Amino acid sequence: MHQPKILDYLLKLDIKNAFDIGAHEGETLEYFLKIESIKKIHSFEPQILIYNKLFNKYNSNNKIVLNNLALSNNIKDKVFSLMRYRAHLHLVF
Repeated sequence: MHQPKILDYLLKLDIKNAFDIGAHEGETLEYFLKIESIKKIHSFEPQILIYNKLFNKYNSNNKIVLNNLALSNNIKDKVFSLMRYRAHLHLVF
């Protein structure tokens, strides 16, 4: 798996804010929570059922801002097509 290598790299940086785009079930959130320098994690998950799982698990964590949204470079309503359910690692700084 490539996540431990990414975590090792991120631990060497002085990251204050992190963005998890396509949070899925919080796999990347768990890695971000291990990085003490990160003060705020902005998490985005457009699928309501998965977002609800995230909400139930992380809502009490003040370090995490949960958003039931998809991100784009345009502000408009779009039809969101769901792909087959699987995990991804999405990092944006």
